[in-house]
Amino acid sequence: MLRIGIVDDIEQDRSLLSHDIRDILADLDQHVYCQAYSSAAAFLNDFERDTYDLVFLDIRTGNIDGIELSRQLRMQDTELLIIFISTSPEYMFDVFPVHPFDYLVKPYDRSRLAGVLGEVERVIRSDKQSVAVITDQGERHIPLRHISAIESWHHSAELHLTDGRTIKAKTAFDAVEHRVSLDRHFLACNKGTIVNLDQVSSAEGGIVHTKDGHDYSLRMRDQKALSEHIARYVADRIHH
Repeated sequence: MLRIGIVDDIEQDRSLLSHDIRDILADLDQHVYCQAYSSAAAFLNDFERDTYDLVFLDIRTGNIDGIELSRQLRMQDTELLIIFISTSPEYMFDVFPVHPFDYLVKPYDRSRLAGVLGEVERVIRSDKQSVAVITDQGERHIPLRHISAIESWHHSAELHLTDGRTIKAKTAFDAVEHRVSLDRHFLACNKGTIVNLDQVSSAEGGIVHTKDGHDYSLRMRDQKALSEHIARYVADRIHH
């Protein structure tokens, strides 16, 4: 079951969005719990970590706008998927620091919403997709979407996570590389370096920049092809 919250101070807009979400997910044979709020304050009053998988935030929601609300939510839940909705695309770049999942412009196209919800469902399912590594604390299963990049460290794997932590595993890098290579979201950008394309912000000048602030060099002989591949992936992610 997908747990979805909606924060929008316009009753007609939140009712329509709630209806469309339920209708689209019913067609996907997906059960959903969907709760709509007329203000950021009301939502914050109910919100606890892991309450929702996804929230739709209107940019303008009274005393606490959607961007400020997202900052407060991020402090409580780093894994929450956030989609902004607005009558204008002008705030699109302002919301990047909180790493939104997407940005919808009102009136949104229903097929666009359906595509976004389908991708949300894929991401939620990917939580069940993980890589097993051996650490000092024993075997751990790390969800693939929690991994920003993987580097070779004394022939073992060093996993950089999206929350800023780093796991130095005892598992061979080659074994981890084989596991994640089966997932199209991971790309070997250099010998001993693999990045999660969903965590890439840009690629320029032979360097891949990830959302957590790390930089990784691209393989020299394939630099142009890798840069173009990453740029297409990032563009498709933003626009779809």
